[in-house]
Amino acid sequence: MLTDKDIDKLTEIFPTRPEVKMIVEKVFEEKFEEKIAPFQREALSALDKLATAVEKQNFGNAVRDTQFSRHDSWIHTIAKKTKVALKD
Repeated sequence: MLTDKDIDKLTEIFPTRPEVKMIVEKVFEEKFEEKIAPFQREALSALDKLATAVEKQNFGNAVRDTQFSRHDSWIHTIAKKTKVALKD
């Protein structure tokens, strides 16, 4: 039979449940940093490059649409002044 003295000795040697949980979380966090963090950085970098490309494309499209609208307005003005009917 275990005495209180034996139990005290065992609790000094073996970790408690909260201590085990803390150790496991620490090891998991370290492994996560080693294995997942580089992948996460690469994924975020790729996503940033993609977002930048889409932003540039959207800007280019807006410039093109503005120019198209301006040309369309000019064509209609010229057609009106020269009395030329435009087909839709």
